[in-house]
Amino acid sequence: MKTSRKLSIIVAALHVAAAANLASFDFSSGTDAGLGGAILLSRPSASTLVSLPAGLFPEGMLTLEIGASRKYALKELDRAFVAAGYRYRLWTMAIGISQLGRGDLYVERTLKAGLARQVNSFAVGGTVSALFVSFGENYSRLDAATFGGTVSYAVSRVAAAVVADNLSSPRLSPSSPAFNPKYSLYVEAQGERWFSLAGRMTLEEDERPQFGLGQLVQLSEHGALSVGLSTAPMQYGAGLELNAADVSVWYCTSYHPVLGFTHSAAFSLEIGRARRDNYNGEK
Repeated sequence: MKTSRKLSIIVAALHVAAAANLASFDFSSGTDAGLGGAILLSRPSASTLVSLPAGLFPEGMLTLEIGASRKYALKELDRAFVAAGYRYRLWTMAIGISQLGRGDLYVERTLKAGLARQVNSFAVGGTVSALFVSFGENYSRLDAATFGGTVSYAVSRVAAAVVADNLSSPRLSPSSPAFNPKYSLYVEAQGERWFSLAGRMTLEEDERPQFGLGQLVQLSEHGALSVGLSTAPMQYGAGLELNAADVSVWYCTSYHPVLGFTHSAAFSLEIGRARRDNYNGEK
């Protein structure tokens, strides 16, 4: 790789890090880009359950998901992930692994797992995360681990969840800055049948509050559209879902006015019971 090309990538990565928390314990879902960073609590995917195992998930269902994204048209910042989630009686469990970057410059691997228990209309759980960062063959790998907690509540067509991450304030090395605890509130209000409105607020010490708003419109039982808006940084998003039987495919994109487009795609499979016939999860 030419020096000028490598320098331009490093400069771009620094801009991305400042705008989007490049190194982190976050586990992005396959749909958040199209919903302003909000999530669908009423129909969580496997990648959503990794960070929020206390989501509303049907008993007896196993869900598998693979996905990939390209941030700001930089292949050096490509991300790929694999995730799985399962609910057995009152217990929901999930695990996922993701990788960002390429081996000759920067690689960030995140391993995350979650477990939650349903208690009437509440679900309470926790997560454990490990982050491994490498900068090529000439530098030693850095790693850190932490834990978090989640709680969710649903009544009628309204659901809410609180997620706390990085509660141990981990560091990649003794001299590196600590990852501050991060607190997120997610809400979702479902329409009669064909749409849902989702929101997000994220708070972190020394960072501006982040807000996100997204809407999903179910076009039919085989397809849906989403739009979203998020702040800090300001980004606009949209997404398309196509599904048949137990399989769903999502394509989402978001746009940053300075850094450009991010594209993501995800494929998910549900096993163990009939796929939800409509957005509200009825059978």
